[in-house]
Amino acid sequence: MLLLQPCTNVDDCLRARYFGSDGVCIQATTEADWTSLAGRCRSMRMMPIVLVEDSQHLAQAVAWGVRATFLKGRVEEVV
Repeated sequence: MLLLQPCTNVDDCLRARYFGSDGVCIQATTEADWTSLAGRCRSMRMMPIVLVEDSQHLAQAVAWGVRATFLKGRVEEVV
């Protein structure tokens, strides 16, 4: 099961795990936010997925070492 509601803090991740989620969409604006939440998700045996809204955000996420992204919006805006 994948939680599509954006997770912005550890409590959101804990709630997702409690309800059986195997992956969560993380809305991170900085690398520190991503690293912190992604690490917590992995420690709870969940897949961290970053929400991407445009090509600039996608490039930023790739630079952070993100392994999975979820496109929020239209493909034409990112590709």
